[in-house]
Amino acid sequence: MKKIHPCFNKKTIRRARGFTLIEILVALVIFALGMLGISLYSGNALRIASTNTARAQALNDVSLVMSSFYSAANGGADAFKTALNNFDDGSNVVYSDAQTLAGSNVLIQISAAQDSSDTPNNLLTTAASTWVSPLMLGVTVVFEGSEDANTGNDKSAVTSYTFLLP
Repeated sequence: MKKIHPCFNKKTIRRARGFTLIEILVALVIFALGMLGISLYSGNALRIASTNTARAQALNDVSLVMSSFYSAANGGADAFKTALNNFDDGSNVVYSDAQTLAGSNVLIQISAAQDSSDTPNNLLTTAASTWVSPLMLGVTVVFEGSEDANTGNDKSAVTSYTFLLP
């Protein structure tokens, strides 16, 4: 009888069933890295979404403040000049709405104020009787995004408003 080497024995050649320990460990590591990536991505998306919410709230606060300027524009140039002087008193005006996100004050500044002439920022320096309608106010709003709560790095948005005098 001829001896068969153990490597060629039918019992030895049988297909292995199940998984080895190393295969299971590699699969667990890949799964854990995938879950970590998903959690980091979703956390980043939530942070960006909350910053966008803060920006939208800040711009809403600006529109609430600017509504008084629309009312003043209906009263004519002198009423608008009074509203502008009351707002721009040389200091930064901090406006905080009751609906703003917790701890996020909004800083609203008038960055440009001019009429239809080519002179920049002439609404602050000239008499109201010389203004040419329409009037334009450029407004910068500074707000705190969600990732800026502990860093002191604030975000800003710029918008402009146009007012027609009667």
